[in-house]
Amino acid sequence: MVSFTFEFKNKAYKEYCAGKSMRQIFKEADLDVEILGDKRLQNFSNLLLSKAQTESDFEYGRTSNGRKENLSTEAQMAKRIRELEHRNDYLEQENEFFKKIHSVETDAMGRRAV
Repeated sequence: MVSFTFEFKNKAYKEYCAGKSMRQIFKEADLDVEILGDKRLQNFSNLLLSKAQTESDFEYGRTSNGRKENLSTEAQMAKRIRELEHRNDYLEQENEFFKKIHSVETDAMGRRAV
């Protein structure tokens, strides 16, 4: 995954608004536009424009999509434990729900047989 710094996003936005193409901005930053591809350049410019229109901070644009955060190893482990505990709780609730459905279905079938 490719992510860009707050500083790069701000600089790119200013240069883009000044008339530079996104391809030129990336080349001047020594980023290989051929590897990134036209789609990524277009998506990046769309992101910059949408963030500027909503007056959002470029720095916090992608915190919830699975990108790894800069946490210490201990903090990463604690976060992972919380995630696994949450998943475990969810699966236990799901299991109880299926047991109840099975029980209701079994009772309903038993009553019909009598």
